[in-house]
Amino acid sequence: MKVKKPFRIIFLYLCGLVITAAACNLPSRQVDMRPTYATGTVQARLTLDPVNTSIPYSPVPTGTATLPSSTERGPETPTNTPIPPTETNPPCDRAGFVSDVTVLDGTIFRAGESFTKTWRLKNLGTCTWTPDHELLFKDGDSMGGPASQQLTTGSVAPGQTVDISVNLVAPSTDGVYKGFWWIRADSGVIFGIGVSGQSPFFIEIEVGEPPPTEIPPLSKGKVDVDQTHSIDFDTGTITSGLDADLWFHVVSPVEKYLEPKNGAQFKHLTTVPSLEKCQTEVLSASAIPFGGVSVGDWLCYRTNEGNVGRTEVEGITPGEPQTIKFDYITWDT
Repeated sequence: MKVKKPFRIIFLYLCGLVITAAACNLPSRQVDMRPTYATGTVQARLTLDPVNTSIPYSPVPTGTATLPSSTERGPETPTNTPIPPTETNPPCDRAGFVSDVTVLDGTIFRAGESFTKTWRLKNLGTCTWTPDHELLFKDGDSMGGPASQQLTTGSVAPGQTVDISVNLVAPSTDGVYKGFWWIRADSGVIFGIGVSGQSPFFIEIEVGEPPPTEIPPLSKGKVDVDQTHSIDFDTGTITSGLDADLWFHVVSPVEKYLEPKNGAQFKHLTTVPSLEKCQTEVLSASAIPFGGVSVGDWLCYRTNEGNVGRTEVEGITPGEPQTIKFDYITWDT
């Protein structure tokens, strides 16, 4: 039978719809167009994922880091500071300086003045110092001292101290002088003081005019002495005992004396004397005629106790009995 053309067109259209519907119901499949090696890498990574070999992520803290304390850090690493070794075997010959017994450093002497220097030393060695040991001049200013002399007349055992003296004379020219000394053992070994035992001990003086010495007063003041009474110038008191220094002796109304007592000495002066002048004046134990003493005169004296002083005659009362007024000072010499 011959099919007409319009019917054929409808038939083909229906067949196309059937085929399209059937295709929509089939399972879909996506074609992976990536290269084969990429696929292999993904498969390898997926295979390793079950084992957690990665390092956990820790966020970096912000702010200022705090250093751990010394207890958190643990014990400190010791520094490389050397510790002085302990001397386990002291040497035979070694001295230690203890003190200057006489003539401290810087003492002032007049030119040509004699003096004695004394050091106190300690035997720090293991050998006893004997009378055969010597004090030996090393160098510097000898100040008239010997080249050597006996160190001690006895024995000085280890650990003991000894005073060592040498007689010296201040040089004739003003200035500062320093002399160094050490010890020569009976074995001939020369040694001194200090850590190594090789340092000499020394004396240092100055030659010049010493400053005036300030001597404190022992007693001073004003006192009235009636005739026939005595005064103790060490205390400024009126007394009749053995401590009296000056007696207002009356023989008659016209014969009177100022008479030293108990070993005291006086000298009558008409001008004010200094302490130095009273120290150098030639004093006497002879009685001083009272008639030759006037108001404003002075007396230098040395008391029966050996103290030097001066007194001014401030007044003399007229008539009988008379009183003499003293203004005195006695130095503690």
